[in-house]
Amino acid sequence: MAGVDQLQSNDILVLVAELAVAVAGFSSVVVALGPRPVSDWSRGERRNLRILLQVSALAILFSLFPLILDRAIDTSAFWNVALAVYGIAHVVDTSTFLLRPVAGESQIPPSIGFTLAIFSIGVAVFGSATFAEVTYLCVLVWHLAIAGMGFAFLVFRRGSGAT
Repeated sequence: MAGVDQLQSNDILVLVAELAVAVAGFSSVVVALGPRPVSDWSRGERRNLRILLQVSALAILFSLFPLILDRAIDTSAFWNVALAVYGIAHVVDTSTFLLRPVAGESQIPPSIGFTLAIFSIGVAVFGSATFAEVTYLCVLVWHLAIAGMGFAFLVFRRGSGAT
């Protein structure tokens, strides 16, 4: 668009890191000020909190990873390397949920995450650097959205008094 400064990938990475820190921080406040201690939470509530914090941590880590990796490698395939590492970490993360299913809980969300991780690795290996960069940023925003949904579930469930 004419007259509008285009956001650089570094700006997006820093923004996502800041938002992920905010989600994790506000979640901690909600937990600390909640009417029940975490020990009284249902298994599902504790799992949702774990997912929220784990995905927030992934978003923070992989928002900063390219900024650090940029100092370590100088290659035209920079984004492909970054995406491959992110994809592998994403496979490991989603596998923990797929390999340990909880009775009564849907396996669809971790299956979608696993599929996205495999797609990311495919793009890293076979895609152009530009496509790898766009995919990296989209997967990062995906993790931020999952953390945001986890926060919404945390606030809703904690506020409702549900067990």
